[in-house]
Amino acid sequence: MVSVMAGLECDRASLFVVDEIRSQLCLVSTDKDATGMRIPLGSGIAGAVVTTGEQVLIDEAYSDPRFDSSTDRRSGFATKTILAIPLVRSNRVVGVLQALNQHQGKFDAQHAELLAAIGLQVSAELLPELLACLINPDDTAAMPARGSVFADFFAGSDDVDADGYSLGALSSVGAAEDTIAPLSHDSDGSSPGWKPRQQRQPSWIAVPVQSPSSAVQPVSIEKLRSDWNLDVFALSPHEQHCVAAMIFEDTGSLTKFNIPADLLSRFIQSMSTSYNDNPYHNFPHALMVTHASFLLARAGTGDRCPPLTRLQIFALLIAALGHDVDHPGVNNAFLVSSSSPLAICYNDKSVLENHHAATTFSLLRQHDLLQAFVLEQRREIRKLIIAAILGTDMAHHHAMVRDLTESAASDRELEATEVVATFLHLADLSNCVVDWELSKTWAARVCEEGNAQAEREREMGLAAPPVVKPEDFSDVDLAQRQLVFLNKWVGPLVNAAALYFPGASSRIEVLEANQAICVELFPPPPG
Repeated sequence: MVSVMAGLECDRASLFVVDEIRSQLCLVSTDKDATGMRIPLGSGIAGAVVTTGEQVLIDEAYSDPRFDSSTDRRSGFATKTILAIPLVRSNRVVGVLQALNQHQGKFDAQHAELLAAIGLQVSAELLPELLACLINPDDTAAMPARGSVFADFFAGSDDVDADGYSLGALSSVGAAEDTIAPLSHDSDGSSPGWKPRQQRQPSWIAVPVQSPSSAVQPVSIEKLRSDWNLDVFALSPHEQHCVAAMIFEDTGSLTKFNIPADLLSRFIQSMSTSYNDNPYHNFPHALMVTHASFLLARAGTGDRCPPLTRLQIFALLIAALGHDVDHPGVNNAFLVSSSSPLAICYNDKSVLENHHAATTFSLLRQHDLLQAFVLEQRREIRKLIIAAILGTDMAHHHAMVRDLTESAASDRELEATEVVATFLHLADLSNCVVDWELSKTWAARVCEEGNAQAEREREMGLAAPPVVKPEDFSDVDLAQRQLVFLNKWVGPLVNAAALYFPGASSRIEVLEANQAICVELFPPPPG
């Protein structure tokens, strides 16, 4: 951005990137208050440029009906003159470069020519790298030597802090297939991954960093160690962060691996804000899954498998916290059938799960959370996290149930990767094996998110099930849907895992109680 401001002698410069899946523009700006903002695709001057594919040069912003003054009102900035040019790749507008307030009064044709030249370089060199690098903009080691424009965009200015370039998920940038950069792997086994969307989220706001041991505990550690019925929605965002930190601290990981408490807190905070405000796949769900993973690990691996090491438990909890990070609120089938950039990047295979794993490692590297681990430990952590998160793909569910059953029948000892993957998959479905009133709340959220996807599928001309408004869901409706899921999916997994793991065995009674409630509310047809 610095090169744009210097070359055009202007007050501010911005980069908008097109997010076609969400029909939004994601903003990077030298204005730290505006950075991270997501606006409707056709909104404002940038939206006009995307729509027409033509540059815009405006001498008086407030006289132009296309100008949206809401950002000025929020920030106190006064926009006067505007120059905006489209960024094009493979005959598609994939972004907009915009400059505001030329110091000499007005932008002219020479300024437009200079910005267009910068735009060509950005389109050719910067945009293909954004998918892999935007998650960690302040880590220059992650970026190829792409020249001054690339460096300037990520270096920012004195007015922008390290969190300033919070662009939002480029998992759905509307670029052509050849702009999707492969994820590169470092010698320590980490991956820069993709930038998690950071939209404005009133539900899970950032909170001041605080050491878990010094914070006021919102839930007693005794309750966390024993009670599966943790109502995460009863906790404030700050309390949710504290509970996550308490879980990590109680495993002894911070002491064992010399992880500073404030570093862990910042990581948890970044993870939280990298979750989207979906009805179900949100940070409270991640916290619930982390807590369930913690309880399964505490219950142990039984007498058929070696106990998990502290490092393996740490990897499990990291995987649990990040297993749905930057979830877009739609499933893999939607992403594949709509030919989304994420599906193209991951060749239609476990699309979301690959994205969640890559984003988790990006956040780990951004905060250097694994700094105290030696190379072999980092490699093991990476292997475990990948296996665990990819194992949450429901496409692998029946194979996991079959493998657990056959392994138990032959008395085979499971490897650590299998144990961690099983624990996380069990935890991911654990909302079905908590007390019914809490379980019913989660079931309603699943239905709400499914409805939102169905509406989008119909808008795109894809096959979609009927939509039932959330307020129209009765206990009978939820029981009907939940009973199918309990009988065909959750029950077989819990029963198979119970052959090995005490934690799974402890949920069978609640599973059967919930099945009985569903049958009572929605009796099966006679015969």
